[in-house]
Amino acid sequence: MKKIIFVLVFLIFLSSCGTKTTTSTSLVKYEGEGFSLSIPTNWVDLTQDKTALPKPSSGDIALALASSEFQNGFSNNLLILKDELNYETSSKEFSTLNNIGATEQYSEYEEVEKKEITFADKDNSILYIFDARYNDRTPKLRFLQSAHICDGKKSFFLTIALPMNITEASRYEDIIKSFKCE
Repeated sequence: MKKIIFVLVFLIFLSSCGTKTTTSTSLVKYEGEGFSLSIPTNWVDLTQDKTALPKPSSGDIALALASSEFQNGFSNNLLILKDELNYETSSKEFSTLNNIGATEQYSEYEEVEKKEITFADKDNSILYIFDARYNDRTPKLRFLQSAHICDGKKSFFLTIALPMNITEASRYEDIIKSFKCE
């Protein structure tokens, strides 16, 4: 859980400067290693930039995206971490487990919504939407988090971070729900 928070904090700092522009709503299919999902056309892939992203202590960064457009000095971003688990679990259970960790790790954690979702490959999970700070020095953000388990033990943990002025998150939920195992 600490590696997830560290990488997310780094992405926020990486994308926290700029001017206000409009956000694109068009999506394109992204095919990753073992998964696919629909992503905004104006989001930049940072996954291969070894200088921009730290290596997680376990697992790997499957995808790291940041919007090329800024709102209030912040760039919306998506992070997908993947790992091989040494036990079998469901997407719902893994999502719930990660949310328990989030409530303990984030400062000022406030759950906005918790709901069951169905991914593009018909697997079910839990989507958590919450507001929180990484610490006292970072701004409060809105997070959308869920998890998907492929083949019983391959975990994908999905997080989208948004500025607090974005209150309608359904289009970002659609990005998460478009995820499927390949």
